[in-house]
Amino acid sequence: MTRSNRSSRSSRRPRRRPRRNKFDIKKYGSIAGVIIIVGGLLGWTALRPKTAKIDEALCVDGTHTAETVVMADVSNPKWSISQHRAILNRLEEIIDQLRVGERLVVYTTHGDHLASVPRPVFTMCRPPRSAAEASQMGTKIRGSDVYLERLYEDEFLTPTSDALERVFGWSSEDAPDDVSHSPILEQISGVSRKNDFNSAPTRLIIVSDFVQNSDLAQFCVVKGDMPSFATFAERSGYSAIAPGDLSDVHVELMMLLRPGYGPFCTGSDEIWRFFRDYFTTNGASAVERRTLQYRN
Repeated sequence: MTRSNRSSRSSRRPRRRPRRNKFDIKKYGSIAGVIIIVGGLLGWTALRPKTAKIDEALCVDGTHTAETVVMADVSNPKWSISQHRAILNRLEEIIDQLRVGERLVVYTTHGDHLASVPRPVFTMCRPPRSAAEASQMGTKIRGSDVYLERLYEDEFLTPTSDALERVFGWSSEDAPDDVSHSPILEQISGVSRKNDFNSAPTRLIIVSDFVQNSDLAQFCVVKGDMPSFATFAERSGYSAIAPGDLSDVHVELMMLLRPGYGPFCTGSDEIWRFFRDYFTTNGASAVERRTLQYRN
């Protein structure tokens, strides 16, 4: 299915800022299956206490203290150069804000990662960067602060940056034929219905223009497909894609603004009201909009 009234464009690599230990884009790549971080764990293995186990995602005993879920809508058209830069800057802030033991999970709307039970392209827990943080986790990890910081950079920050660059460095020319499909509501439903979603304090961050485009609805393109959320929720097909438990989830919508949206919606504010009501009606504790202006 193609998305009408939307123009594709290519994404160019922005100039890298010379900032040390920050998220940067080294090259563009396409998503090539699920990213599983296995290597580089010898340092953590040597530091494991006998009473706790650290898995390949750097999660202690398979648990996490909090969770940040990032959902990327990778349908065309993607982001402008200025939006691309804003996305990366925000992701850098998100990584810096992760608390010790917090799990970062990344999903996309592409290919086999879209399913009734979506598979993440990346999962990793933020490890301790100091002996004091290690103590907060209830472990007896030994090592100097300098050593733990190096392990944090090598085994968490680097693979995290690599994973995100594969998602957000994907240009329109690299995309397969089906990327006009934008099943945003279906993906939110699938992620939020997973057994371990919202099992700890959760933040959900979605990067999209939020123009739903699937068999369920084609916002802005088909007349009547985007009424108010209250009206939409009364439709017979809504129960199949209603989200799971969003109680106390903090939602951040990184809304990619577009030059035009199609004949049957007035613009980004109308789309924002729909999704704001969608999340608040389903129990989200807060819904924040972060608009990313379209400028090349």
